[in-house]
Amino acid sequence: MAYSEYQEKLFERVQLMRDDFEMTFDAIARALTKENIRSPRDCELMAEHVFSIYRKGVKRQMRFMANRSIEILKVSIS
Repeated sequence: MAYSEYQEKLFERVQLMRDDFEMTFDAIARALTKENIRSPRDCELMAEHVFSIYRKGVKRQMRFMANRSIEILKVSIS
């Protein structure tokens, strides 16, 4: 499922605050709430939301960066 532009920007912001500034999920939620930033479903951001956004975003990045290759071993035509 594709992320919306809003979801991508929100994840990038959360990732920056978590990885670069080493903020807790609660601190990130409070900071974003002060800026009137809400969840993709238009809820007030809580630490649990921020954790979920971060966790799912990191998993998504890992899927995109994984080297996937397909090897065809046998082909037969009957």
